[in-house]
Amino acid sequence: MRSTTRMTAWLALVSAAAVATACGGGIDSGYFVDADSGDAETAGDATEEDAPREDARDDGRDGDADADTVEDGGGDEAGPVCGDGTVDPGEECDDGGDNSDTLPDACRTDCRNAHCGDAVTDSGEGCDDGNTVDSDDCRNDCSLPTCGDGEVQGGEDCDDGNTIDTDDCLSTCVDASCGDGVVWTGREECDGTASDPCTTTCGTAGARECLDCAFGADCVPPAETCNGADDDCDLLLDDGFPCVRGGTTSCTTACGTVGSGTCTDSCAVPTGGACVAPAETCNGADDDCDGSTDEGLPCVPGATVACTTACGTAGTGTCTAACELPTGAACTPPAESCNGIDDDCDGGCDDGFACCLGATASCTTSCGTAGTGICAAGCALPGAGSCTPPAEACNAADDDCDTFVDDGFPCVQGTTGGCTTTCGSTGTGTCTATCALPTGAACTPPAEACNGTDDDCDTLPDDGFPCSAGDAVLCTTTCGTTGTGVCTAACAIPAPAACAGPAESCNAVDDDCDGATDETFACVRGATRACTVGTCSGTQTCSATCAWGLCGGGAAPANDNCSGSGIVTIPGSNGAYSYSGSTCGAASDWAYWCTAMTPADGADVVYRLDLAAPKSVVLSTTGTSFDAVLFLRSGATCPGTTATTCDDNSAGGTPGQARITRTLAAGTYWIVVDGATAGDMGNFALSAVISDAPVGPPNDTCATAIALTPSSTLQSVTGDTAAATEDNAGCAGSGGRDVWYWFRLPVSHAVYLSTVGATWDTVIHVRSGSCTGALTAYGCADDACGVSARGGQFVGILPAGTYYVAIDGFSAASSGAFTLYYQASACVAVRDADTGTAVLDPIRSTMPTLTGSTVGQGNDSTGLCAAGAGQIAPDVYYYLGLCPSRTVTMNTCGASSGGGTDFNTVLYARYGGCAASGAGDTACNNDDATCTGWPPGSYGSRISFGSTGQGLYYVFVDGYVETLPLLPSEGNYTLSVSGM
Repeated sequence: MRSTTRMTAWLALVSAAAVATACGGGIDSGYFVDADSGDAETAGDATEEDAPREDARDDGRDGDADADTVEDGGGDEAGPVCGDGTVDPGEECDDGGDNSDTLPDACRTDCRNAHCGDAVTDSGEGCDDGNTVDSDDCRNDCSLPTCGDGEVQGGEDCDDGNTIDTDDCLSTCVDASCGDGVVWTGREECDGTASDPCTTTCGTAGARECLDCAFGADCVPPAETCNGADDDCDLLLDDGFPCVRGGTTSCTTACGTVGSGTCTDSCAVPTGGACVAPAETCNGADDDCDGSTDEGLPCVPGATVACTTACGTAGTGTCTAACELPTGAACTPPAESCNGIDDDCDGGCDDGFACCLGATASCTTSCGTAGTGICAAGCALPGAGSCTPPAEACNAADDDCDTFVDDGFPCVQGTTGGCTTTCGSTGTGTCTATCALPTGAACTPPAEACNGTDDDCDTLPDDGFPCSAGDAVLCTTTCGTTGTGVCTAACAIPAPAACAGPAESCNAVDDDCDGATDETFACVRGATRACTVGTCSGTQTCSATCAWGLCGGGAAPANDNCSGSGIVTIPGSNGAYSYSGSTCGAASDWAYWCTAMTPADGADVVYRLDLAAPKSVVLSTTGTSFDAVLFLRSGATCPGTTATTCDDNSAGGTPGQARITRTLAAGTYWIVVDGATAGDMGNFALSAVISDAPVGPPNDTCATAIALTPSSTLQSVTGDTAAATEDNAGCAGSGGRDVWYWFRLPVSHAVYLSTVGATWDTVIHVRSGSCTGALTAYGCADDACGVSARGGQFVGILPAGTYYVAIDGFSAASSGAFTLYYQASACVAVRDADTGTAVLDPIRSTMPTLTGSTVGQGNDSTGLCAAGAGQIAPDVYYYLGLCPSRTVTMNTCGASSGGGTDFNTVLYARYGGCAASGAGDTACNNDDATCTGWPPGSYGSRISFGSTGQGLYYVFVDGYVETLPLLPSEGNYTLSVSGM
């Protein structure tokens, strides 16, 4: 921006000059007006002064146009005109026609002197662009821009108005940067080749190099110097020099051998007397510079010397080139002599003589056998009197000269004698080549005799006879039936008079010879009679079990069974449909059961329902003349492979009627109309109301629960509660959205249910009863297996009945997808188990040890790892539900002999059941070597299991019967449990 202060000062100077002229008549100011040229001249310029003319015109100062002393007044004179060549008041100059706005230094056409800012470069100006922009190519004081003037001009990166090179702008108006050779304050540590002193990793004085205007992290070591230290941190002292200062180094002695000395202070190898000569070596040279060669060594090369042979005797040989005594084959042994040693090193003692002096030698005994004795003087063999006989051997000879053959053995080799057969009878056989009594097939059994035993080892006692004496056998009664009697002492079948008749059976025969037929049964097999059941009349026939059959009601209906030609298909579209018929004449084809513990065994018929989309279905038997039961099943083929649901009396009435309300997925369904008992048959009515399925999961309510069929195999089903409603009274927490499942147990079962693995807080609520009546809480499972309080796991014994399972949320915020794992085992009966542990409550993670006793229990099971005769000991068992990805370890290694386990145990585990055989063991152990406590001798057992996966496991504590028992096969035990 142009400086207004300077411009104001300049204008003030011009005005002051004008005022001074007006006050002094134009002369006192020191200036004269040159009328010829109009320029201002100094007072000394008298030759060109036009003062005499000034009185002839207005000088612009007194206003008198005619130059007299009287002011001109009125309008007699014209006003000031710029360009008339006369400098009038208010004008700085006026050169008339020479006024110019383009010529340097000219009076401008507005009668102003040439000045900075008039767009003309005048004398003394570097430039003049006529504007007030101070940051362009011409500054406001008409000087050219320069670096350091505080304004960033063309070609400059910056201009901070100073010459400091360490700030953001260099004195050359270039932005500071890495590599400009100047350290940028606050931004750079260094710039260029500067370095920073530091201490190296080996403690020497190094330097950090300037890298990218910052000192590097590495401290660069200095060059190595001769100082006995590692300057350059390469783990080598004074490397690059001949030796390490002050260290011991090799050098050349005065006699030219290689000696040693101390490296000098200049790292030079020592010479002359500073090089110590080495010790003398065998090399034919004077190593130690004492004037002698090879002195102080065992021998001189090439000389014959005494030496020790390879067998330790004194021999001779030649000194080696290494100045060493000869050894081994190089030392020649002496000749052999009778002295009890091997002189000539050929491996034989006193070879060339009869025996080795003082050694045991073979000789002939007094009975001619080969004995042993001591080699006598002169290396002579011992005589018969001093020859000791050998021990008796099995060879049919008298080896020990005691006149007895093979004495000390069970029998004499090759002789025939008595022996025990494989079945324990007394047979005959030949004494073996090892003088052992014959066994097994080598012992020939005797002929069979009538004695009630198996003499000939063919597993049949008294075979070859009609029967075995004393055994109960079949025989013919006096009325010709087959009875039973006792085999006579002569192994003969008892006579009819001694043959007791059998109990009466259902066969239309007089079995017991009392003159009556099938008298202990309800009817005689094959007999018939008239009958009436409800509204159905027909004929009953005595069955093959001598029981009156169902009352036949005439011809079977067309939809009596799956092969019937008249099975009606209920439309799957929305609407109400009614069907009627009669079960008279129908058979009881399906023994399904619903809420009772016995099947609905009345006459039954079947209908089909095909749904192309999910639908809400209501089925009812209201209007039926008998106690009706409805079964709803699903599957492509009749009568369906899956039991979806059933109902007995939900519709009420007398007799009771059934109603099923379900939301069903698309698919094929089969509806069985059944009678509650064998007597429930007659006319029936079936109605079906089909409507659109409600929004939400199909098993949102108890009435629409999905059926499960638990078995010993772990199964799973997936579900989602996100869109479900909350209609279950939560058993843990405040409760959330829930869905339902149901299953039926015909007998008591151990049941496993788990949602462990869910990502939200699930609760398993097990209930019994009916959806239309009261539901009784049977179990509540929450926060199982320690998995972030997410899943539930139910393990328990449930009696026979129908159960409903609600998968619930712990709170209103708990819902989502889940997988329900389920499994059941009928293995719950007390199999000689402790009823307080095996069948009432499973092993849980809070039970680190379990104690009990097998004394007085039965032998019900065997393990694969110890099957056979040893597994006839009593046993007990436990059951447990295992969390996913767990390995459980159990052992019977007691802590001490004063407590814990006191018998020889066997441990084994089974998955999903407790079969009596060892088939299916997932783990089995007998005598674990790591049991270092009690019982002693590794009679404790240890098993680990869990690889089969989560679910039901059974663990057996069994005993083992030893042939020579160190411990009993039954007793007290402590079962230690870990990993639950």
